[in-house]
Amino acid sequence: MSITDYKNDKERLDAKMAAEELERNNRAIFQQILEKHELLASHEGNFRMLVEYAGGTLTLGAVEFLLGNPPQNFTLQFTDEREKWLDAICELLEDPRERRMTAWDLKQERARMSFWTRSQLKARYDNLVEKRRLSKLSAGELKAQLANQRQQEKAANEWNGYPRLLSTIVPKYPVPERGWDTIRSVPTGDYIKHIARFDAALLKNFCRLYSSEQINFWLNQK
Repeated sequence: MSITDYKNDKERLDAKMAAEELERNNRAIFQQILEKHELLASHEGNFRMLVEYAGGTLTLGAVEFLLGNPPQNFTLQFTDEREKWLDAICELLEDPRERRMTAWDLKQERARMSFWTRSQLKARYDNLVEKRRLSKLSAGELKAQLANQRQQEKAANEWNGYPRLLSTIVPKYPVPERGWDTIRSVPTGDYIKHIARFDAALLKNFCRLYSSEQINFWLNQK
């Protein structure tokens, strides 16, 4: 592999990572917008229109300005989606044998939830879907999932929600000067120290992906 190939591949990788991060940030901002504006439809069309209006980078300020000063021929869709979520929740709660919930109970529950916000209803729906999924797992599968969840939570707390680097890592390209002549796993600390010396752009991407605190941890390992 030539140096030119490496640079081209690396530029493509950097562009892909940047695009994925921008998409995640835009989605997060869109969720905040939906929580504030309950009647704004949550479908993909509205999301893409807002991103386009904001020039690719969605911000709360841009959307607030747009809603207060709507340009001609730029029409977002508004609708009360709560009925949709109520239908979906009641479908999950419905018990034809009425052992868990009678028809009257279900009617009362729907009436109670009719005052909830869209975000509250979606959270209830997601919770019910997860409970149904877990109910189909064996005791061993539940135990394994719980252990994995605790491990993920521990890592998330330790690194402020960033993915956790393992003790070894597989570089994308061989590094002959370090004796890594083939694509294989190498100690994470050694690899982080190598890119800190020779690849500032990749180190910057690692800091963005895994947090500066976690990268500093590996840099300080002996």
